[in-house]
Amino acid sequence: MNAKQFTLCIASAVITLSVVLAGCSPAPASSATFETSAAAPEEVVERFYDWYVGEPGSKLADAAYRSSERLAAEFVQQVDEIIASFDKGGYDPFLCAQDVPGSFTVGEAVVSGEEATVVVHEVWNPGTEYESVHDVEVTLRKVDGAWKIAGIACAAPEAAAMAPEEVVRGFYDWYLGYIGDPAAEEMRNPLVDGAYRSSEYLTEGFVQRVDEIIASFDKGGYDPFLCAQDIPRSFTVDVAEVFGDEASVVVHQLWNPGTEYESARDVKVALRTVDGAWKIADVTCAMPESASPTPEGPMPVTPEGAVEGFYGWYLWYAQNAGNPLVDGAYRSSEYLTEAFMQQVDELIASFDKGGYDPFLCAQDVPESFTLGEVVGSEDQASVVVQTSFESHAFTVELSEVDGWWAISDVVCAEPGAGDQEPAAAPEAPQGEANVADWQVFADAEYGFRLRYPEDWTYEDIPPVPEGMEAPEGMKALKRVLVFAPRGWDGVAPPLGVEVTDGTEEEFGRVYAPPSSTEDVEIGGRPVVRTMEDLSTAHIVHYIFHSPADEIVRVVVTDAISGFPDRVEGHGDVVEIVGQILPTVEFIQ
Repeated sequence: MNAKQFTLCIASAVITLSVVLAGCSPAPASSATFETSAAAPEEVVERFYDWYVGEPGSKLADAAYRSSERLAAEFVQQVDEIIASFDKGGYDPFLCAQDVPGSFTVGEAVVSGEEATVVVHEVWNPGTEYESVHDVEVTLRKVDGAWKIAGIACAAPEAAAMAPEEVVRGFYDWYLGYIGDPAAEEMRNPLVDGAYRSSEYLTEGFVQRVDEIIASFDKGGYDPFLCAQDIPRSFTVDVAEVFGDEASVVVHQLWNPGTEYESARDVKVALRTVDGAWKIADVTCAMPESASPTPEGPMPVTPEGAVEGFYGWYLWYAQNAGNPLVDGAYRSSEYLTEAFMQQVDELIASFDKGGYDPFLCAQDVPESFTLGEVVGSEDQASVVVQTSFESHAFTVELSEVDGWWAISDVVCAEPGAGDQEPAAAPEAPQGEANVADWQVFADAEYGFRLRYPEDWTYEDIPPVPEGMEAPEGMKALKRVLVFAPRGWDGVAPPLGVEVTDGTEEEFGRVYAPPSSTEDVEIGGRPVVRTMEDLSTAHIVHYIFHSPADEIVRVVVTDAISGFPDRVEGHGDVVEIVGQILPTVEFIQ
C-alpha cells in the first residue's frame, strides 16, 4: 500500500466514524427547523392537528401548545389572551369548538408570497346519522424560512353567501350534531358547555340574551334554541320570508318519527344581516299562528268564552306541543290577568320538590273538560270546571275589564267542586283551621300532596344512609319525611310520611305486624288505619292507596296521640295532626 492509498483509507475511516457518531449524537438545533422549513403549509397544519387531536391529554389545560414549533410566537400569546378572557366556560381556539372532533381532513394550501391559508374540515360523529362538519381557516406565515401557524379563524369563510334558511339549517345541524345521539351516554350539552357562544350563525346580542335566559333558571329550565326540554330526532326548515335586512324561518321539530308517539313542534327563527351575512337574532317559542289549536276559538267577551278559550288551548298545548308551565307559554295568553300570571310564576318558583299544575289542580293532563253554570256579578264571576278525571273539579274565578273577561284565579279546593270534600278536619272541630291557607307539599313522582301549617316544617330523610344498599326488608320503602312545628322540642317528630312501592308482601316487611286494622274514611277517601301497640303507648298508621298504581302506598304515621307523655303540653299539635290527615290526596 503506497502513501496515497494509506491516506485515502484513513480519510475514509474518519468520515465513516463521523457519520456513525453523528447518528448517535443528539440532533443539532437546526435539524428540526430544517424539517419544518421543508414542510409545505398543509403539512404543517396536518402535523399540528395530528398531535393536537390525536395524542391524549388537554393541550390547553396543560399549556402544551406553547412549546409547539409549528405555532408563531405571537399566535401563542394571542391564544393565552383568549383563554384568559373567558369568564365562564369558553371554547377551544384551535378547534373553534368545545369538544374534540372524531376526525379531520386538511385542504390544499392557498399560498400568497410569505403567507398561506389552509381549511381544516372537522368531523363529529363520523359515519353516523348525527355526523356534522365544521370548517376552520388556518393562516400561516414564514418565520426564518419555516411555515408557522399565525392565526385561526372560526367563522365559516362563506357565511355571508348563505341564504337565511341555510343559516338556520346550518345552525340546527351543528346544534343537534353537537348534542349527539339522544340514546347514547356520550351526549353533550351545548348550553352547559357554552358551545353556542362561538357559533358564527348567531348575533352577539342573541348570544347575550341566551346567556341571561340560562342564568335566570333557578332549577331546571328549557332549551331556548329548541323551546323544549327533550331533543328532537329530526327537523325540517321552511323557505325564509325576507323583509329587507330581516327574515323569519319556521323550523319543524320532530320527536319519535314514524311511531305512534310521533309529535311535532314548530319554532320561529328571526334573522337579520350583520356585515352582509345572515345571523340568527331570536328564536320564538310561541306556536306560529298557522298551528293555533283554536284559530276560531271564542273571544273572551263572556266568562264562559274566556274559560273555554283558555282551557281549550291549554289542553291542546299540553297534549300536543309541550309543557305550558315549563315553556312559559301561558304568559302570552289573553285569557289571563297579569296579576294571576304573576301569581302562577311565584307559585311555580315556590315548589321545592315536585309540585302540581295550578291551572288544572292536578299533575296529569285530562282528556277533556266541561263547564258548570256561571255565578257572579257585573264584573266578577266564577265557574266550576269538571275534568275527565273521576270526581275532579276546580273553580275558576274571572274579572271583567273594558268589556273583556279574564281568569283572575283558579281555586283547587272549593266546596261543591265534584264529589271531593273540601279540605277540613272532621275530627278536630274546635280547631277549625283554614287549611286552604297552609303550605302545600307535593310529590310529583308518586303523585300525592298534603297541606301543613305555615309555622311547620319538614325534613326529607333518606330511607337508608347514602352509599348503603337497602336491605331486603326495606327495598319497598322509597321516601321518608317527618313534619313538626318549627323549633319542635318534643321527643320525636309528631307526624311521619312514608312512601312505599311494592307488593303486599314487600310492604309487610317494612312495618311490624299491626295489633289492629280497620277501614275508615278520611276526607271522603278510603283509608286503612292500623295500630301498633308498644305496651304503654301505641303508634297509628294511616295507609292511603294510590288509585293510579295499586302497589304505591302513602303511610301517614301519627307518632304523638298514642303517647301520653308526648301529648302532655302539646294538645294543639295533636289537633293539627288530625287536621293534616284529610288534606292527604293523590293527584289524578
